[in-house]
Amino acid sequence: MIDVIWGTAKDKPESSRLLAEQLADIDAQGQLYIGYPIMGSPLGPVKFDALLISVELGLIAFDLVEGTDVGEYRARQDDIASMLEVKFKPYPNLKQGRQLKFDINAITFAPAKSTLPESEDPYYISNSTNLVSQVNGFKWSSDTATFFCASCCSASCNLN
Repeated sequence: MIDVIWGTAKDKPESSRLLAEQLADIDAQGQLYIGYPIMGSPLGPVKFDALLISVELGLIAFDLVEGTDVGEYRARQDDIASMLEVKFKPYPNLKQGRQLKFDINAITFAPAKSTLPESEDPYYISNSTNLVSQVNGFKWSSDTATFFCASCCSASCNLN
């Protein structure tokens, strides 16, 4: 079961609600943070919409879309993944050499969009029809100790 932790979702209330509903009962353990993952960057604070942390599924950041215009979703996913990588890189336990020991996955969730562009690694896009299957396609690829370290660092993203 996924525990949903709500911040403020006033900018994207419908897609936030649907994301929480669809992920709450998937066959995995973890936390879904909605509405307040904010990280500092050299260009100022960066907010992304939701972050799932699961020992089975790994780390998945969500770019939520209200309506049907997905816009430059690839660029938004790149920004999210880059900011998370910057957040994790200072922690030696999360790295093997210069690389993180795990993948940072990102999904653009556009529940109202019926026809989606093709998803191709590392750019995933889903709607209400395929969200759960897409999320279930991710797996945590590192050891448990790394997961718990990443979880603590991810949770701190919500406080900075």
